[in-house]
Parts: sequence; structure tokens; C-alpha cells
Amino acid sequence: MTLDTPLLDFPATQLQASFRLLMGEIISLFIDTHVRHQPEASQGLEQLLNTANPLIKSFERK
Repeated sequence: MTLDTPLLDFPATQLQASFRLLMGEIISLFIDTHVRHQPEASQGLEQLLNTANPLIKSFERK
């Protein structure tokens, strides 16, 4: 079944470029951690995800 109208989403509250940069950094650190087995990347990923980053916090609220 398809809908006649496009699905509605929340309006953007942050710049899309900021989200892309953050996601690129997270993905890069994840690959370095789990594929390349670089322990410093694991520490960087953990630190990035555990800090009070406003972009990450905005997702937690939704």
C-alpha cells in the first residue's frame, strides 16, 4: 500500500552540513575501531558519543 501524500518529518533544527560532518566522523571512527582494530579510534569514538554534543542530544530528544 502506498500513501497519497509524502511522509511528514520533523523540520530541521540544525544545519545539514553539521550532521553530515558528525556522521562522517562517527562512521570513520567506527570503521577504524571495528575493521582496522585501532584502539585510539575506539577511545575517540567513545569520547565523541559520551560528550554533550548538541547534535547528538537533539536526536536523543526526538
